[in-house]
Amino acid sequence: MLGGKLIRGAQLVGETVQLPQKMKHAHIVITGEGQSDEQTLYGKVPFYVAQLANEYHVPAFLLSGSLGDGFDKLYAYFVSCDAIATKPMTLEQCMRSATTLLYTKARNIARIIKRFS
Repeated sequence: MLGGKLIRGAQLVGETVQLPQKMKHAHIVITGEGQSDEQTLYGKVPFYVAQLANEYHVPAFLLSGSLGDGFDKLYAYFVSCDAIATKPMTLEQCMRSATTLLYTKARNIARIIKRFS
């Protein structure tokens, strides 16, 4: 009626920051969210990032606060799906330590890539 076009929010954000163009030059992609589960496949940012990565043959890694029901379906798009907690933790503890936990998990991914490159 007004000539508008409906697009997913993840796509809008991705295009706004020129993610498709940047993906062409990427060697790996690390993305994440608070909890990853089957719903991640329905338009959430990590799924959009993984779709772009796969389009450009870039390995995508998923880091999440936790992995919920159906997360195993994400392996069709991600090389690795990891929860960042290194031991049993409450949500509050995990959020308070998020920077360190993300750094540790990302460093582990980098070490694996370096070892097998």
